[in-house]
Amino acid sequence: MSTSCSPLVSIGLPVYNGETYLSSAIESILAQTFRDFELIICDNASTDETREICRGYMEKDHRVRYFKHKRNIGATSNFNSCLALSSGAYFKWAAHDDMLHPDFLARCVDALEADPKAVLCQSLVEYIDENGKSFGIYDSCLAGADSSEASERFRALVLLPHPFNEIFGLIRCQALVESIQLGNYGFADRPLLAELALRGRFIQIHKPLLMIREHKCRATRAMTRPQDRLSFNDPQRAGQIDLPTWRCYGEYFQVVAKHLRDRTTRLRCYKHLLRWWFVNLNWARMAVELLAVVDPEVLPFAERLKRKAFGPPPGPLELI
Repeated sequence: MSTSCSPLVSIGLPVYNGETYLSSAIESILAQTFRDFELIICDNASTDETREICRGYMEKDHRVRYFKHKRNIGATSNFNSCLALSSGAYFKWAAHDDMLHPDFLARCVDALEADPKAVLCQSLVEYIDENGKSFGIYDSCLAGADSSEASERFRALVLLPHPFNEIFGLIRCQALVESIQLGNYGFADRPLLAELALRGRFIQIHKPLLMIREHKCRATRAMTRPQDRLSFNDPQRAGQIDLPTWRCYGEYFQVVAKHLRDRTTRLRCYKHLLRWWFVNLNWARMAVELLAVVDPEVLPFAERLKRKAFGPPPGPLELI
């Protein structure tokens, strides 16, 4: 909860064994031209030099707050811990291996301050390799996410293919706190963003101010087996059956029922959810997840087959 003494912006940086790129990420945050922020680092029981790196920055800059969990609580809980510890009116998650352009916060804060009906602001994304070399700029092309119509914004988030980079945008904290937040499964950012879109417009800064690093150890690329993804997000559920796409779809219905009282708008959103089955082969993904309960190797095989037939998913290889 923000107070008169709270910074305007809170940045939550969840990390686990991030020593390789962590310093670059922190330095890009501390170099922001907008200065009224706090950096909350939640260390998920790292065993490398993460603690020493973070404490070094905390000693040099009073805006840095560092917390270390005694045990690995999973990526989802660590992300949500950052939000729970925040005090600003605006909140942003930051990945330990990404970087920000110095004007990221200034541009996003100005945009949200100028538009009270907007709930989230994100920029174009510049993709960099493990050495920090740029190899392209990506535009999520979420046509309709800035609409004044809630059902149109919902359609954009649910039906248009994109890599969900908006989760790393600047978000109104109240809207985020009152949302379903992140669930303990792999696609939980999707219904969260859909719910935020029901609450307000998404603004895009047409300049690449966020740099996302692609490297072989990046979790979203390295883990292909469902059991690995499940354990990564919530170690307490390791070995359990997980149907992330089914859960995601169910939460889409949940957020529509939660926010929309107008019958016409609600029915439009349900219509979009019926169309969802036939977008990006979602019906096939649902079937594959059921088969993966019996044989977990079905999922990575299906992903390889899909890439071979239709190309890579939205992201760094679909650049403008």
